[in-house]
Amino acid sequence: MTSAKKNNVATRFTSDNQPVKRRGKTPRTLLVEALKSEANLDEPSFYKLIVQRALDGDAMLTREILTRLQPVHKATLPDVQLDIPREAAPVDKVVAIIDAVAAGHCPPDVGDMMIGMIKNMLDIYNVTELAEKVRRIEERLGELGQ
Repeated sequence: MTSAKKNNVATRFTSDNQPVKRRGKTPRTLLVEALKSEANLDEPSFYKLIVQRALDGDAMLTREILTRLQPVHKATLPDVQLDIPREAAPVDKVVAIIDAVAAGHCPPDVGDMMIGMIKNMLDIYNVTELAEKVRRIEERLGELGQ
């Protein structure tokens, strides 16, 4: 930090110079404070209470504790590598993906997702191309004085 920044009193926070938009307390902080004031519980005591109620037969709390200890595994798509030349025509890329699915080298849902990506890319390309054509037509009309 430069000495000019260190000495600039206008940029230092003091009791008189506070940020205009002050951040409030986080929801977690508000919850912990409410536990302390309303139930006279600190955080560890609250956790002990939850565990005790789960052990006493509260199925919902038991499920919640288990979910926290062992989260449900989120499904992920497998890695798939296909040798498709970058310069290949979109239809050739789609055919290669379909062939890979048919041969069992690519799961159908992944193949469908990749084909959807190609379709989205073509849609974006077409919209971009049309916008460029409209711009050129408007430019020519402007040159003709219409």
